[in-house]
Amino acid sequence: MSFARETKEELAHIIPQKSCCQRAELGAYIKMLGDLGISSKKLKLSLKTPLSFLARKILILLKNNGFKTKTLVQDHGRLSQKNFYYIELEERVEELLKEYGFIDEKGNLSNRINENYIKNDCCRRSFLRGVFLAGGSLNDPAGDYHLELNLPDEAFARQVLKVLQKYHFTFRFLKRKSVPFLYLKDAEQILSFLSLIGAHQSLLKFENVRVVKEVRNQVNRLVNCETANIKKAVKTAVKQIKDIEYIAEKIGLDNLDPALKEIAILRLDNPDLSLKEIGSLLNPPLTKSGVNHRFRKLELIAEKIRNGALG
Repeated sequence: MSFARETKEELAHIIPQKSCCQRAELGAYIKMLGDLGISSKKLKLSLKTPLSFLARKILILLKNNGFKTKTLVQDHGRLSQKNFYYIELEERVEELLKEYGFIDEKGNLSNRINENYIKNDCCRRSFLRGVFLAGGSLNDPAGDYHLELNLPDEAFARQVLKVLQKYHFTFRFLKRKSVPFLYLKDAEQILSFLSLIGAHQSLLKFENVRVVKEVRNQVNRLVNCETANIKKAVKTAVKQIKDIEYIAEKIGLDNLDPALKEIAILRLDNPDLSLKEIGSLLNPPLTKSGVNHRFRKLELIAEKIRNGALG
């Protein structure tokens, strides 16, 4: 089961206690999943979903609010295709749509839900839960962080975005083949959104996976950094030894300043030591910067010999 489906199944078991919150969540399903038709010269509303647990939740919410329904299942009979669940209302449809603001006073269809249903914090949370259940997707946190809300039209998408902004979310608005969607890629904000809509078990799982992932990434960064430092130190030591051997061959180490001769011999005898470790072997000990300065002088002497500036 995908992480998104697990999250939705958890949310599908949450039935708001307040009737106002039930109506707010139901409004999201009507807008996101609803399809209007005419039967016997009357408006008919059908809600379609491939999720059986979501169909059950919608039925409960409709029943709790006094609506009679009829349920149909479209069974494809193939493993590769999903079943779809249709919840149909043939009574009080126009009344319901006007109440939610999806039909205005002149009988025209509207794409926005009545603001009265989302004016309270508890109702907004239920509304957003419904939006996610009906059109949301969520990547497994082991991969890229990505939460998305696919919405039926731009006017409703803008209304949902406005609700989200009340909680300081920074959802981005885009269109994919003319279909609007909102998305988040920030792990902290995804966790906050899951908390807001009540997906607490999924939140804990997301956080656990994220912590393990970030620790693993931090270890990898440290290992890569350490490996790079070791490679750099080895490359530097090889260059230093080549310069010292070249100086020894051309003019002899005895012709060097005593301090340079001392450190040259230490490097030849200890090719694997770091600058700091070589500095600790000197008497008196020398800092890493001091050791590096002496090796720089040896490098310049070797360059002068190669260029014929030093006999």
